[in-house]
Amino acid sequence: MVQNIAVEKETTQSSTWSDCVSSRAVDGYIYSSSTLEKCSSTNFDYEPWWRVDLRNTFVISSIAITNRWDCCTYSKNNFEIYVGNSLINNGTGNSRCGIISFLSIGQTIWLNCAGLTGRYVTVVIKGCSDYLTLCEVQVMGAPVPLVENLALNGIALQSSTWPGGSPQRAIDGNIDSNFFHGSCSSTDYDFGPWWMVDLQSTFEIHSVEITNRRECCRERIRGAEVHVGDLHQKNGTENPRCFNNSFMDFGDVWLFNCSGLMGRYVTVSIPGTFQILTLCEVKVYGIPVVLGVQNVAPDGIPTQSSTFYTEVEWHANDRNFNSFFEGHSCSHTQGDFGPWWTVDMRNNFIVSSVSITNRDAVSERINGSEIYVGNSLQNHGLTNPRCGSIPSLNAGKTMWLNCSELLGRYVTVAIPTRNEFLTLCEVQVIAVKNPPMVLQFQPDHYPTFF
Repeated sequence: MVQNIAVEKETTQSSTWSDCVSSRAVDGYIYSSSTLEKCSSTNFDYEPWWRVDLRNTFVISSIAITNRWDCCTYSKNNFEIYVGNSLINNGTGNSRCGIISFLSIGQTIWLNCAGLTGRYVTVVIKGCSDYLTLCEVQVMGAPVPLVENLALNGIALQSSTWPGGSPQRAIDGNIDSNFFHGSCSSTDYDFGPWWMVDLQSTFEIHSVEITNRRECCRERIRGAEVHVGDLHQKNGTENPRCFNNSFMDFGDVWLFNCSGLMGRYVTVSIPGTFQILTLCEVKVYGIPVVLGVQNVAPDGIPTQSSTFYTEVEWHANDRNFNSFFEGHSCSHTQGDFGPWWTVDMRNNFIVSSVSITNRDAVSERINGSEIYVGNSLQNHGLTNPRCGSIPSLNAGKTMWLNCSELLGRYVTVAIPTRNEFLTLCEVQVIAVKNPPMVLQFQPDHYPTFF
């Protein structure tokens, strides 16, 4: 059931003016008393922010912001609203639901968040100093569907087997982490040892949980990488990487976020060294992939802010993953301020994830790029909800971003804040057309989507 899930949840803000505490913005008083005595307010801060902790992850359909009735139009500065599970930069590193560029006295504006998922909702005024006053924040959402341990029904393989260390023991549901109790897998002493589970169908993988051995040999998982994808070749190690583990202590249980990577195979490997790989339990959490989900970018029409010599925009969605720039497989803009690349997918899609493949050199040029999904071409798509950002990406590597089922026709990659060359060696957009179900709600007042 979709309802206002923000009421009386825990809140915080960048500072507090007088007694206008952050909790007033979720006290349930919406239209009757939106004067300052019922509103939250920060001091005159640079980039003031406010945040609510929903305590669990929800599917967010829309968010409403109500301004005070007694004064103070916001007409010069933009509110930005973010949804996600990260507290980095007070939550502004999460996906962006939208922007409110004008909020008049007493006005309530609704923003369509297109099914973003997250625990935290952050409201911020970017790029200037101001008071941030919120008389009510409504967050319409529903709990994320429960996901199960998919590995229990899988088939496990590994590079070799130490006596008593069958690969299936890592997915037997037994979390006893003492190898001698018969619940851990173990390879022999291999170069680049690996373990893989075949889930027997493709899933959207949200997280992988690994339990390390507790009675000895904690180093036998050090340096391990986890890969998720549909490629079986090379034991799945060429699939996108979910994470790599630098250190786990005796008996540690670590849960790693895989951001909705899609795949049938989950591989744990220790590349480039001779090692024994021991796993006492591997749990895989995800949901079935909706029929029709695929990379829709190759069928789209790309454009970019400018073109560097012959490195045209369609090189970024030509299904060629070669990251060698001289191979003419990458798009490339001139050194523009705020360079951008957009693909028009020609239909509305629910976008689950987007991947970016970087070039073989000058890898830092991609740093700070942002990915947007939506139905607007205003400002080249930069006003659409933000799927995520790339703080850095090594040369030749691919990064996957979880877009939490954003709805839209256009996907834009941009570096909005500086003069830069934008080079993209491949952009994949994993999406499904014409979803069978759309969350709906009936608020007390008819919303105006902005």
